[in-house]
Amino acid sequence: INDGKDVIVAITSNRVLPKGENKIIFFNSNSKKFMDEVTVKNYSFNLSENNCALMKIPKHENYKLLLCACKKYIKDDKNGILLLKLKVNKDNQEIFHKFYNTQNFEVYCFCPILQIVENKFVFEESFDKVQIKDTEYFFVGGFDLDKGEGLIKLYKVIYNDDIEKIKIEYIQDIIVGRKISKDESESFYRFKGPISCMIQSSRGGIFITCYDGGVYL
Repeated sequence: INDGKDVIVAITSNRVLPKGENKIIFFNSNSKKFMDEVTVKNYSFNLSENNCALMKIPKHENYKLLLCACKKYIKDDKNGILLLKLKVNKDNQEIFHKFYNTQNFEVYCFCPILQIVENKFVFEESFDKVQIKDTEYFFVGGFDLDKGEGLIKLYKVIYNDDIEKIKIEYIQDIIVGRKISKDESESFYRFKGPISCMIQSSRGGIFITCYDGGVYL
C-alpha cells in the first residue's frame, strides 16, 4: 500500500504454522515499524504467497481494497474472501472488513482485471500506445473440493460513496474449454490442482500457474 509517503506491507499468518496465529498485520517499510493496533484476527489466511491483492476505490484515493484469501485448514476455519477497506498511514488508521464464505471453494489468489485500450497515433511513423484502466472486476483462483479441480471465478466490486457499504459480488465461474492436440503436452482437459497465481499482461492476456505444474495463457 503506497500512499505517496509511506509504503505499508500486509503480512498474513496462520495458526497451523509453528507459533503462528490467524492474523494479518501491517508493517511500515519506511519507518521499519509494525503499525500499532492494526490487526485483523480470527481468519484462516491461505498459506499461498499470492493470497492478497490490492484494488483502488474510485473517488476515495486515500482508501484501498485489500482482498485476502482464506482457507479451511481445521474444523473451525472457513473458505472465503476477507474484504478489507483500508486507510492506513502514520496519522490515521481505519479498517472496515467483511467476510464472504465460499463454502467448498478454496481461495488461493486474485487477479484484478484491467481494461487494455490500444490507441493508434500517426506522426512520422505508426505505433501503438497502450492505455491501462482499472475496472471493478477481478478473478479469484482456487480449488473446488466438490469437483476436484482448479477453478477461476469472476467477481465484481459494488462501490458506494459510503466506504462501509462497499461489497463484492460473485458473477460466474470461468469456463475454460478443452483443447485436444496431437501433441499430448499441448492438450488441456482441466486444472488438476489449485490455481496458485494469475497475472494480467499489458496486452490483456492472463498468465496462470497451477499446482499441477502447468503454466497457462
